[in-house]
Amino acid sequence: IFFFKQKTAYDIIVPSGTNGQWKIGLKAKNIFGKIPDTYTAFNLKVFVDDIYKGDIVVPASATKYRSGSFIAGLTSGVHRIKFLWINDYWVQGVYDANIQTKEVFFERINQWK
Repeated sequence: IFFFKQKTAYDIIVPSGTNGQWKIGLKAKNIFGKIPDTYTAFNLKVFVDDIYKGDIVVPASATKYRSGSFIAGLTSGVHRIKFLWINDYWVQGVYDANIQTKEVFFERINQWK
C-alpha cells in the first residue's frame, strides 16, 4: 500500500470478534524519493466507521520500516478503518515524501463485557 500525496487515504475492513480496546497501527517507510532531515515523521489521522478516533505518528525513514500506533475502543462486528496521511513534503527535484506500508496491525489490549 502506498501514499503518494497528502490527504491520500485508504480503507481497511476488519472484523472485531469482541468488544474491547485495540492497538491499531502500521509499519511504513519512505519510498520513491528523498526526505529532508527535518521531516521526522509520517502523520496519519485514523477514522473508525467514518468517525475520527486519533492519530498515528510513524518515525520517518528511507531505509527501515518503522511502526506507529494508537489505542481505540471497538465493539464486536465489522469496522471500516481509514488512514489519512496529512503531512506530505515535496520540493520539485529535491524532496518527495511517499509512504510505503509494509503491514497494518490490530492487537487486542483488553476485552469489555
